[in-house]
Amino acid sequence: MYRLSKWLYGIATAAIITGVVMLCQPFSVDVFFSGFEVLALGTLLFIILDHTPLASADDEDA
Repeated sequence: MYRLSKWLYGIATAAIITGVVMLCQPFSVDVFFSGFEVLALGTLLFIILDHTPLASADDEDA
């Protein structure tokens, strides 16, 4: 479970960064509006992961 959450934190962080970049680009209005959705999904995933208790590494060995 710890490895999965580590990957999900990476995906959430990448989605947040991608969303901010999409909001800051000056080339396309469609990409700009999609940036809000990407940023919101990344933020939501990050919030869910922060509020979900993780099993410690010791618990996985037992």
